[in-house]
Amino acid sequence: MSTNEFRRDYVDKGRPVVVDGMIDEWGAIRAWRKNEFVEKYGHNNVTLLRSGDGGWSGDRSSRPDIKTFVEFLDHAKVKEGAGALGVNLEGGDEMLRSKAGGAGGARGRFPYLFMRDFPIGREVLEDYEEVGIFISDDKGNHNWNLEKRRSMSLFILGAPGAGTGFHAHTAAYNVLLFGVKRWFLIPPHVPYLHDNDKDLPWFKVMAEQELRKLPHKPIIFDQYPGETIYIPTEWKHATVNMEVCVGIAVEMGDESYLRW
Repeated sequence: MSTNEFRRDYVDKGRPVVVDGMIDEWGAIRAWRKNEFVEKYGHNNVTLLRSGDGGWSGDRSSRPDIKTFVEFLDHAKVKEGAGALGVNLEGGDEMLRSKAGGAGGARGRFPYLFMRDFPIGREVLEDYEEVGIFISDDKGNHNWNLEKRRSMSLFILGAPGAGTGFHAHTAAYNVLLFGVKRWFLIPPHVPYLHDNDKDLPWFKVMAEQELRKLPHKPIIFDQYPGETIYIPTEWKHATVNMEVCVGIAVEMGDESYLRW
């Protein structure tokens, strides 16, 4: 897809899209495999979020290193066919608490690495590059420069069943390197599901019976390795990992978007 086709069919119309084959040359395809990733980044300590609408998991002063968190992910297993979205978690949480001095999810919520400002270090910039079609235009779309985009990028690493609650921001693209991620999209100005029961496992919050409470059913689809999703400004979106997921999200800015 050319830049002009992307602008005409998706940016100008405010439509999300999934595109394959845009990151085939990224160094992250090799550098973010588990063994290579732990060797390069395993010593870095990170702050973890609780799945859902966010919030800190455990004590802010208890920051496990990447190696410990990856060991936790190895213990967060999937029972096939179980759970409202086909996932059910067992093990791992107590191991993370013991090794990280108390860090862990709220009851039923596994922690999630979903942070800006290079949570695993600026070396991550060696592993990926800007996707070509997402350049700024003369209408104020995607108007953040490269350094701003990089500082606002989110590195994402999480267990099956983990994910983020509905939120919106300026236009962004989301790349998945490993795993399978389920997406829930709602157009601008449409009510969405609030995360009110913090003890309910996140994948159950996003189960079909809960989504039926919404006045507008979300667009639901799965993202696979190598795919890039474009989310236009103000589109609300939430996610649930169906497997251990590794990826990055890059927010691009929009001069017409006002935060409050």
